Amino acid sequence: MMLWYLVLCVSTVVARNTSEGVQDDTQIFDYYSMPALSELDDFDLCLRKPDAVYCIVDMVLLEDDTPLYQFIKNFSSSPYKKYMHSKLHRGVCASQNCGLNISYANASESTAVALKECLNTSIHQGYGLQVETLSVRYCKTKADSLPIDALDLTIGAILLALLLVNLGCSAYHFFWPGEKDEGNKYMLAFCVQKNWKALKHGGSAEGGLFKCFQALRFYTMVMILGLHSMIFIGYGYTANPEFIEESYDDFFKALLFNARVIVQIFFVMGGFLMAYKMLVYAETHPFTLKTVPMALVNRWLRLMPAVLVVMGLAMTWVPHLGSGPMWDAVVKRERDMCRSNWWQLVILMPNLFPFEHLCLPQAW
Repeated sequence: MMLWYLVLCVSTVVARNTSEGVQDDTQIFDYYSMPALSELDDFDLCLRKPDAVYCIVDMVLLEDDTPLYQFIKNFSSSPYKKYMHSKLHRGVCASQNCGLNISYANASESTAVALKECLNTSIHQGYGLQVETLSVRYCKTKADSLPIDALDLTIGAILLALLLVNLGCSAYHFFWPGEKDEGNKYMLAFCVQKNWKALKHGGSAEGGLFKCFQALRFYTMVMILGLHSMIFIGYGYTANPEFIEESYDDFFKALLFNARVIVQIFFVMGGFLMAYKMLVYAETHPFTLKTVPMALVNRWLRLMPAVLVVMGLAMTWVPHLGSGPMWDAVVKRERDMCRSNWWQLVILMPNLFPFEHLCLPQAW
């Protein structure tokens, strides 16, 4: 009896030690056990010193058999809902945290090697992981600035002239209003009061019997604007990417993510109203082969002034209005794309070309 009791005690001790060893080896990971998907050092604080260097880098973790990396791999296995957490993004004050001087600001291969060594050390110390590859998008210094060129001055002069014409025509209409809003139609086209009245009361009431479609188009446009706002948040460096990943399981947030379907509804309604207007027009006017092309030209003429103003600002003065760690990645890149591919937007067919080369992607 004593022998069996002794065997039972020994077995219990061995089992307990074994379970404790297994528990020690089996680590429980959660979302915050992983390295942050993106981190940005303070841009303004970094560049207060004249010899400071601030770099935007992307790095890929080295695949290994460590429990944490396997957790990251499994967590990122659903690419439609999860970010790839083995690909990290950093905005690093290289002069302060990695000891780089201003000679590394050209984002050369030596810059990538130095930053990889620096960030690999911090990643390994904090998480036991290693960096496999690192690429430098660009580096900024305090002296970096975008020079004002001839195109900036030209577009600025044109927009200033338009603003002065607008103010002048509005003032003229305010002090010397014509009877029953009569007057020079070209001046009235630039009059704020006249345009506000047309906007407020619907102008010529496009759509006639189907004027209620205007409200539906308004709501679909709100959804489309919400989608484009979410795109910039999702593509940018966010402090809480978990919120975006979990949003796919929320019905109302999923509506914004899938608002591209609403774009098609918007197009269908717009095309329906345009076809209806052309049928009404055909009842009182001859409908020839020129009617459809002229309708398209008329629509192009209506859209193009606003498109040109927005595009002109994007390629000239908007990049001068601010700065930041992601300013070059978004605003300056848009400036460069618009300066080289502006014609794609002028012909209103940007969706026929690669998305990464679009000027104003939101205007596709």
